[in-house]
Amino acid sequence: MILAVATGNEDVWSKMSALNDLKWYNTFFFLIGAILSFADPVTDAFTLAEYYKENHIRWFKWGVVFMIAPCLAFAMLTLLSHTVLSCLGVVESISFVLEEL
Repeated sequence: MILAVATGNEDVWSKMSALNDLKWYNTFFFLIGAILSFADPVTDAFTLAEYYKENHIRWFKWGVVFMIAPCLAFAMLTLLSHTVLSCLGVVESISFVLEEL
């Protein structure tokens, strides 16, 4: 934080002070969201196992598709955005800014 003030970069300083203004319930909401985001795929997997066990193959296949497709789409979009940003020279400028911090 002292380096940010010494270099005249008040934007970093204001962001750091905004982090100190968090209320107690912000942490609570974050933890609830984190727990639910981990629990959702687990319950989906249990549901798929039940579909397979009850021989509902069509519902099992649809469930697998809807569990795997978002992961693949996210990976492809991440690769595409990184490729486009590196072609535009944005990735190099971001890494240069991070080195300066």
